[in-house]
Amino acid sequence: MLLQHVSQIESSHSLLIDSLNDKLELIGVKSGITFENDDWLFLDNRRVNHHLSFSIFDSAVLSYWGEINVTYQSQVVRLTLKEYVKLLFIHSLVGSQSVAYYKPRLNILKIMFLYMAQSTIRTIKKKHLQELYITFLTQEIVKDQLVKRISPPSYSSNFSFFSEERLIQITNRFKSAPLIQYQPFKGYAKLKNNACKAAIGKTLNDYIEGGSFNFLGLEVGKHYVDHCANIFQEFGLYASACRGVLTDIKSEPESSMRETKLTLASNLLMSVDPKVDIRAKTLNKDRFNDIVNFVKNKFTEKFNSLRPLFKLQDGDIINLTLQQLDIPERYDNQEFIRSLMFTLIEKVPVKSFDSQVDEYRSILKKTGVTFKKSNEEVRALISKGINSKKITLSDFESTCYQNQKKLNTLIPDTNIKGTDKLNYLCKFTESTGTTLFVALTGWRRSEFGFPLSSIIISKNIEPNDNAYIPYRFHVKWVTPKTAGETKLDREITLGAYLIAKQLQALNGGSIEKPCLYTGKLRVSNESAQPISRAISKAWFKFSSEYKLFKSIENKTQDKALQALSKEEIKSLKEIQANLKEDLPQFLLLNTRIGGLDSIGKKLKAFKNGTLNEQESKVIKELLCDESKEKLMNEIHFTTATVNAFAREIIGDSQYPTPHALRHMWAEAVLLRYRGDVGKFIRANFKHLDESFFMAYLRNKEVNFIMMIAKRAVINSIVREQFDAAKEGNGAYAGGFDRFIGKVAAITKVISHEDYLKKAQEIADTRIIDIKCNAFSTCMLRKGTLKAAKCSVDGVPQRYNASPKLCLHCINVNISEGNFNGIVVYTKDDVAACREPRLPYFVKQFSLSTVRSAHKRISELHEKKSNPKYKLFLTHLEDSIQMAELSRKEGDMK
Repeated sequence: MLLQHVSQIESSHSLLIDSLNDKLELIGVKSGITFENDDWLFLDNRRVNHHLSFSIFDSAVLSYWGEINVTYQSQVVRLTLKEYVKLLFIHSLVGSQSVAYYKPRLNILKIMFLYMAQSTIRTIKKKHLQELYITFLTQEIVKDQLVKRISPPSYSSNFSFFSEERLIQITNRFKSAPLIQYQPFKGYAKLKNNACKAAIGKTLNDYIEGGSFNFLGLEVGKHYVDHCANIFQEFGLYASACRGVLTDIKSEPESSMRETKLTLASNLLMSVDPKVDIRAKTLNKDRFNDIVNFVKNKFTEKFNSLRPLFKLQDGDIINLTLQQLDIPERYDNQEFIRSLMFTLIEKVPVKSFDSQVDEYRSILKKTGVTFKKSNEEVRALISKGINSKKITLSDFESTCYQNQKKLNTLIPDTNIKGTDKLNYLCKFTESTGTTLFVALTGWRRSEFGFPLSSIIISKNIEPNDNAYIPYRFHVKWVTPKTAGETKLDREITLGAYLIAKQLQALNGGSIEKPCLYTGKLRVSNESAQPISRAISKAWFKFSSEYKLFKSIENKTQDKALQALSKEEIKSLKEIQANLKEDLPQFLLLNTRIGGLDSIGKKLKAFKNGTLNEQESKVIKELLCDESKEKLMNEIHFTTATVNAFAREIIGDSQYPTPHALRHMWAEAVLLRYRGDVGKFIRANFKHLDESFFMAYLRNKEVNFIMMIAKRAVINSIVREQFDAAKEGNGAYAGGFDRFIGKVAAITKVISHEDYLKKAQEIADTRIIDIKCNAFSTCMLRKGTLKAAKCSVDGVPQRYNASPKLCLHCINVNISEGNFNGIVVYTKDDVAACREPRLPYFVKQFSLSTVRSAHKRISELHEKKSNPKYKLFLTHLEDSIQMAELSRKEGDMK
């Protein structure tokens, strides 16, 4: 009886395979290929081969599926996962579809099953759907692994091939376990819409209509933000003084002389011979000299008065002050000096200069650092730094010449002159500052129309950092998409506040007008348009003028370049090459040449044969033959038609947008302690604890953006450390590093690609979540939930993160970037161990933490020797001995 039953099952299996083979022939498989083959070939009408591979479904990642039961002719048939997917694929082809659509349809099934493997699920329930849709938008398959995409695919090659209803119909027909939990059609659409808004900042309808979407990502974005920071910090003061002079002239009573005075002043400020303007030649000598003297005096006055404000972002002055005070160059000490500078300049009645110095002196004393200078000496040094390098009237020509010479190399090529040119230089500089503020907040583009008066400064009462960050800054402003006209409090950093303050000085407006931008807007607080325009201003020359790119090209001994490894320099070269390759598309859509200020006008000129040769070449190369033919026959250039051509031209090229910066911000939040987020972002994020970002994460959309960023960061960290373990050259410590080292040691591979594949497998299947702290990164992985030091009843309580729990946890991951965090966050425990009046039973808990810190820093020091590690290890060893001495003295008593 049993044999008969087995025979029936085998017979049903054979009948099902025969049926599927018949269907395979009907959809055009190449002769000689059967259902059992791993690779299928199809020939389209143009005699082009289309290759489909199912080998991925034999991979170890998907082995947990085992056999799958389906019902055929009333008999249960067991299929392998590969056979099951082939069945799904064949039955998902409805009607007469082009062979060209077969591969993307199979690809979407591959992504779905790899996502299920990552989540270790067999049925995609409602709670999984949005994350699955985000995976479709942000991941692609490379060497049978999901990796982050450079930019999302078009709708026609993505969601259009994924039909939840069709998959449900197929599983119901064959009575197999459901792959997708049923939802009403509107339910799927709503979840897709949410996924699109989170991943690409557009609605589902906008995505279906098409458009250009790119993440920019931290890899490129951090360098663009640093480029903008370099420009704003170098030229913000000059541009502010220039605008101030022009504003003073414009405020004079209207007369025929005002325009002449504006043009003459503009030329002087740009080191252009003022007599090139014909109106200047008509002035008598005395009148001419009066205007020249007025411009020189006004510029010098404004330059010197604004200099202290712009000095607050000058890291060189801050580090020089630390050296003079004999205090280590550490981020908490740097923030302390910046706060003191801010207190002297702004005179905020929140915390006095003397109380800040006294509190910090006592904290430094506990950590073994002697702060010898008196309060007055500290005040004098800070004041000297703030007021250094003031200019005199004799410096006017050289100051203007040096600034305009450098600034002209950074702006797009333009033929404008006089006042228009100076206004453009100032607007360009303003845009770089605006981009910095957007990068530091991760807000929507519609949320930046606030005035300076809406920023509330209060006392920092958080005990963790109020000694070196005495102030908290909150913007009370609207978030139209989520709260309408209701004003919400959102925290920003001191660095972000200073940029807003500097931009307000540059813009010269009242504190009741938008502080981040200027412009002739119908409603000045509607920020979406000016923010979008500002963010791309510096992109035109980024690939050629960014300091690191230039240093690599010119082989100069740049300090920042010296800190990079050969691999990082190679990566920078690749980034620059890719950006230069993509630039023509961006320039075509964003530059004004010969009065053609829109892509629509350029397309018409191309059709008429009047477009310049350079831009014509770009259009010819980027538009397909079908589109070029349609363009040449187009009669009505509607907005929809022009947008369709623009989308094809821009393609997958990378360029900055407000939403792209939101994704970059999320990655930067997660990596802010690891040293690879860019100089500017690191300086502004590194000292912040988790509470700063929690308010942002209450928003559902930001939560999904953060989810996308987490997966990207996990992949990056695992790949980086796996590679380091293979080469034996990484400086990492902790339980997670030991785990990576063991996996690398037992992995038998023959190529670099195999290593990458293994690293991707670990990231996808073992790492559950990531949490970044100043002193460590928690890489929570499967099988360690109960063993985690913060675990309560088998559930990790990671909001309780502290050096006491984390430094000896199985999931802890420590890199060089965590050293300062360990120093700062263990200082109270170190101080307790060194306090002779404390009994041992009080010290013993702090001693455990200090021992853990010593072990982790020792591991870092063994892998990459560093004098600052050795110095701190000696300090910890002394502290441990002092605590042990207390124990011995207690035993003797």
